[in-house]
Amino acid sequence: EKAQPYIIRGLTGGGKMLLKMGGAALKILYLPLGILETTLGAPFGFFTSGLKHIVRGVIAPGELVVYTVLFPVALCGISVY
Repeated sequence: EKAQPYIIRGLTGGGKMLLKMGGAALKILYLPLGILETTLGAPFGFFTSGLKHIVRGVIAPGELVVYTVLFPVALCGISVY
């Protein structure tokens, strides 16, 4: 009973971090979208948005690694982000 607040804090921190990890995993899909926009969508004015999507898609694996490393810290109930 005495540990219940700490357990709940750890589980909520871990859940939030899992949501961030899932979002970063989905952001990886920006890379093929950006490549498609810069190649096929360039004549239609999608070149600049395609470049932005490529940059987001390249950065996303790094975000995923950072969130994965911080996951055990979030499970301890320490707010990391």
